[in-house]
This record gives sequence, C-alpha cells and structure tokens, in this order.
Amino acid sequence: TIRKVIAASTAVSIAEHARAKGENALVIIDDLEGHKDMWRFICETLLDSAGGFNVFQGADDSSMRQFYSSLFQRVGKFNNAKGAGSLSMMMVLESTPPPEAEKKSFTLEDFENELVNDQTRDRIKLLIDKGVDVTVDVLEKLNIPAPGTRTVETLASIQDTDALISLSDGHIIFDEKAFKSGRRPAIDPSNSLTRVGIGTGIVQGQAFAPVIKKVTPRLRLDIAQMVQDHDQVAGETLQNRITAWMAVMTQENGEVRSIAEQAATLYAVGRGRLDKVAMEGGIQGVKKSVAKFWEHAQSEIPGVISEIQETQDISQSGMETLARTIDVYYAPEKELAPVA
Repeated sequence: TIRKVIAASTAVSIAEHARAKGENALVIIDDLEGHKDMWRFICETLLDSAGGFNVFQGADDSSMRQFYSSLFQRVGKFNNAKGAGSLSMMMVLESTPPPEAEKKSFTLEDFENELVNDQTRDRIKLLIDKGVDVTVDVLEKLNIPAPGTRTVETLASIQDTDALISLSDGHIIFDEKAFKSGRRPAIDPSNSLTRVGIGTGIVQGQAFAPVIKKVTPRLRLDIAQMVQDHDQVAGETLQNRITAWMAVMTQENGEVRSIAEQAATLYAVGRGRLDKVAMEGGIQGVKKSVAKFWEHAQSEIPGVISEIQETQDISQSGMETLARTIDVYYAPEKELAPVA
C-alpha cells in the first residue's frame, strides 16, 4: 500500500521538476487502491476507539477530499514569468458495479430497509398506487437504485469517486454497455463534463476549440431528447441522429483526426444529412460515408479546411461554404429538407 502511494507522489515530484524547467508534464495514475487502503486504515484506526463505527459511514467527505488533495492539487500551469511550464494529471478510476437486482416486480415493503429518502419512497408509492409495475427497468429510468443494489461497498465506491471528481477539472465516464456495442471510445456524454473555464475570473478558460462549439449546438440536446422522449416515431428519428453522432465520435486505437475533419463531419451530422445513412447502414455505414465526404471536402474547400486547422475556429462565410458543401454532397439541392 505505502509503496503505491509513494510511487504516485514520486511521479508528481518528477513532473513538478519538469514544470519548473518550463516543460509540460502529464502524470497518469491508473491505480488508486493504495490511497484507498491508506484512507481506510487511517479511518479505521481513528474510529476504532469511538465504538467501531463503519469506516464508510463515519468518514467525512471533506476530510477525504483533503486527503486526496495533497496529491492531486499539485497540478497547474505557470505563467510566462515562471517559464510557462505545466503539470496535468489524469486519474483512472474503476467504479464498483452494484450487485444484480432481482428480476421481479417490487413492492413498497422491498424498500423498507433500503438507503433511500422519503421523497423517493413517496414516488414509488405513487407509481404502485397508479398500478405501475415497478421493475428494474422502470427504476433505472427513474434513476432509483433497485432494492439490494446499494451496499456498503457500493456506497464506499461512490464516496471515493465523488471525492475525486470534486477535485478535478472534469471527468469522462466510460460505459460498459457502449463498449460492448462497439463504440470507441465508449464515452457516456450525458454524464461526462468539463469544468475548464468555470470560475476563472478575468482569464477566460476554454474547454473546446471554438469551431467545435459552433458545429455541435444540438449534440447535447439530441442526446437529452433521446433519453427523455417516449414517443416511438420521434424516438426512431432521434435514434438515427444519435447513431450518426456516435459513429463520427467513434475513434479506433491509433486513429488520428485533425480538428478540421472533426468539425466537418460533426457539422454534417448536426445538419441531419446522415440520418438516412444511419437508418440504412448503422454506425459502419456512417463511418464509411463521412470518410468519403472528408476526402471530397479536402479537394472542394481547401481554404475552409486550412482556416479551421490553423485557427481552430471558422468564420461565418466559412460556415456557409461548409454547409453548402455538405448539402450538395449528400443530396441534390431540390431534395434537401430545410435545416434550421
């Protein structure tokens, strides 16, 4: 345990030395079990004399954050006067999956000894009173843990994860179901976020290249609507769009894409020009289609491509040219539906 903690701290110290010389360093910590074990040992030792409280129920969240911060809050970038060096850190954390829930219809009594609040119990009672069959699938849609799935170990994992997330500038959540479905990387965009630029005061932080923000105004909205929309027809339409979004965001190991290629293909999806392709060919059909479109775009509008690549932004005239190129490529002008 102590060796793992020392190894992580040593790696950060080496990175700090590089930063002090004006270099840029990245520390990747892929095993936090040593820190967790040390935290658990400290809590158990301190709490043992107080009657043996459960370490996970007795530990204070702010104390846990303070424990982790001694390592993680050593990151940062120096200003030009100090050499402009930087130290970034990436933590890889595996969450503890909850136990499998029983495949049955639950009653209010099943939640009697569960760690849920009164408001959640009232929601469940309302569903049962209305004759709704409260199953695992229903509870999952309502984001309510099924009885038997919220164990002490699961709560401990959640507490660890929350403490680390609160110290970070953002987090990326990978989804096992998405991975099994072939999405690469298997990112859950609804639950991943960035805090870069939040609370920076006078200095305006920027998490995305400006061009990406301009070409993907509907991305989060489309995903949110797909999750919430229960109408079958609208749901199918949205599903095609989501399939297209996921296809252009799927990236195989070692595959490199320029910022211009990302912008052009994302904009094609956002304009709805790949919905039919997604319906007929799925993710692979979309990937083949955008690959051919990208070759076409490079030969047709090299000026716009260069603008994006050099500035990571796009002018209004560049947007209009890119939109026209997309529309003409994917359908004859007379067949195109208007795009807002």
